[in-house]
Amino acid sequence: MFYPRALAQLVTITPGDPVAINSATNLMNGLGVTWTLTPQASGRVLMFLSGNLVENAATQTASLRLAYGTGVAPANAAASAGTLVGGVLSWITLASQLTIPFSMSTIVSGLTVKTAYWFDIASNSSAGTIQMTNLNAWA
Repeated sequence: MFYPRALAQLVTITPGDPVAINSATNLMNGLGVTWTLTPQASGRVLMFLSGNLVENAATQTASLRLAYGTGVAPANAAASAGTLVGGVLSWITLASQLTIPFSMSTIVSGLTVKTAYWFDIASNSSAGTIQMTNLNAWA
């Protein structure tokens, strides 16, 4: 089996479910407290996150976006922090309670070798609360 050099170092986590968020602006989900990596050989990292998104309001729009940074990782429901990367995943619910499976990934390059980085997700909701559950992440 062939393993590319970019995956020579792997960190996986299965965090607990973050507290539900109710904000029209991006808030962090606190995953960076445990989802960390210090690149040793390359400044290029593949981020991957999967789980379920639970929305609780009809005609609610929810958005998710991956983020990373250095220093102290933001707590759950903290203001948006770090660098937002990759595409934005967005949903509009038509029912009052909906659970949506999702996965997202992106490649981040230009990181400094031997510098600790945290990884997280920024999320927002147009109405009601959203919560991510059953998360699995790796970098």
